[in-house]
Amino acid sequence: MNINSRILLSLLFFFAGMTFLSASEAGAEDRYFTIGLSLAYANPSYNEPLESGFNELEKTPGINRVTVGLGLELGFAMTQDLYFMGGIEGMGDRLDDSYDYDQLNTYLYFLGVKGYPFHTGLILEGRIGASRAVVQSSNSFTDTSSTGMGYGATVGYDFDRNNTGVSFETGLSLNHLQGMEFEEVEISNNQLFIYGKLLWK
Repeated sequence: MNINSRILLSLLFFFAGMTFLSASEAGAEDRYFTIGLSLAYANPSYNEPLESGFNELEKTPGINRVTVGLGLELGFAMTQDLYFMGGIEGMGDRLDDSYDYDQLNTYLYFLGVKGYPFHTGLILEGRIGASRAVVQSSNSFTDTSSTGMGYGATVGYDFDRNNTGVSFETGLSLNHLQGMEFEEVEISNNQLFIYGKLLWK
């Protein structure tokens, strides 16, 4: 496990433990659920030689690179300040020249905890789960990797923490995915997301 993996794993357990302890102090209140749909700017980095390949192609005249993240989550309240979460986070990394394209999609199917540790809008979240990658191209080629694993952490802010209904959340999210294999080629990557999320509580 490299240094990035150790840092992410440490963040996962730190945020999860801090959230649990802080939420437990608040005591159990009315329980409810939350649904979130997110859109994010994604800044990925890959293991070699994939990282060098993306960077070289991105520098080629006429080649455009677009990276975007999407997420869907469902949470069940264990207290008013602590949720058990499940969901999927996906990232698309696309290179195109206006005629043809190649795209790498990565997915994290996760379980985790999300909490409001200071009973304000501040959010801390940790998650862990299974990862998978899918390669697509304009010539109808598609290939799916084996299942790997991934984990991550989020720091965000809910702008309507205390009320039910629709609210908006924004923040930073960091994931590490690994063990996704295509034949003998293994993909791992770090993903930094700057996200906006619509919540229904």
